Amino acid sequence: MRRRQVGITLIELLIAVAIVGILAAIAYPNYRQYALRGNRTEAKAALMQAAQELEKCYTRYGRYDDDRCTTFDALDDGVRDSEGRRYQISLNMDNTGRDDYELQAVPQGGQAVDSCGTLTLNATGRRSSATPDDPKCW
Repeated sequence: MRRRQVGITLIELLIAVAIVGILAAIAYPNYRQYALRGNRTEAKAALMQAAQELEKCYTRYGRYDDDRCTTFDALDDGVRDSEGRRYQISLNMDNTGRDDYELQAVPQGGQAVDSCGTLTLNATGRRSSATPDDPKCW
C-alpha cells in the first residue's frame, strides 16, 4: 500500500510566486502615483495657508511684509518646511513688500519625482506648476 504525499510541489510554489510577482509589478506603480498625488495636497494646503496669512497681514497693515505680521516668523532664509516635510515652502516678494508675492512649494525627498514639480501661488491667486498643461497638478 502506497501512502499519498501531502504538500505542494516546487512547480506549484514557483507558479504562486510568479503570480504574486506579476500582481506586485502592476500594483506598485499605481500605488506610487496615488501616493505622490495624495502628498501633493500637503503642498496645496501649505501654500493656501501661507497665502491666507499674507492676505490677513495685508488687510490689517496695508503691506505683506509688515513687522507685526507673523506669517513667516519661523523662516530660515525665506523658506519653511511643510507639515510632513515633503515640500519646502518659500516666499518671494517684490522689492517693496506691498504689492506682490509668490509662494513656491518645492518637492523634497521621495516627492521630488512628482511630475508636477514645484507648485506656485501668487498674490493674484494664479496657480502654476512645472507642468502647466496638466490640470491634475492643481
